[in-house]
Amino acid sequence: MRENIPHYSEKDNCWKVRTRYGNESASVYWCVSEFINNCLVYKFADGDHGHCFDDVLCKIIDNKEYDDIEGDRNQYSNQELVIIDTLKARLKEVLSDGNSE
Repeated sequence: MRENIPHYSEKDNCWKVRTRYGNESASVYWCVSEFINNCLVYKFADGDHGHCFDDVLCKIIDNKEYDDIEGDRNQYSNQELVIIDTLKARLKEVLSDGNSE
């Protein structure tokens, strides 16, 4: 019965959960999302979306001119907005200096 609940496997060094498709291994977030049949969704203006804050950061880094969160700032916490705004400012600073760090 324990395998039905998200749990960390010391033996396999990963999170696991049993889904309707069988036993799955992934991040704790993904296992909990599968367990409760719900997840976070960060929508982007281009129609794309992410399921965790890492996806948002990757979108910004991969598309340095990308400014698609402006219309949906209410989907982010204050802490996330500080990180987003600081990351965008730092990217702009580095790119305008011609540095590739």
